[in-house]
Amino acid sequence: MPGKPGLGTNGPASPDPKTPDPATRGPDSLRLRRLRRQQIAGILLVAAAILIFTLLRADRHNIFPPGWWHW
Repeated sequence: MPGKPGLGTNGPASPDPKTPDPATRGPDSLRLRRLRRQQIAGILLVAAAILIFTLLRADRHNIFPPGWWHW
């Protein structure tokens, strides 16, 4: 169908105006990416701390029952 972008007749479809080119993004998007990375790292640290705390409080025989290595 001629006249519709992205169908091969008029070349590739134009980029969505709502998602700007990564090269033209401002410092706000860089701050948001850094914040998101810090949030993920924080959540992983909290999860690791909870896991370590639970393993330390658990009885050794509940974690490794006798004969657990025998299949």
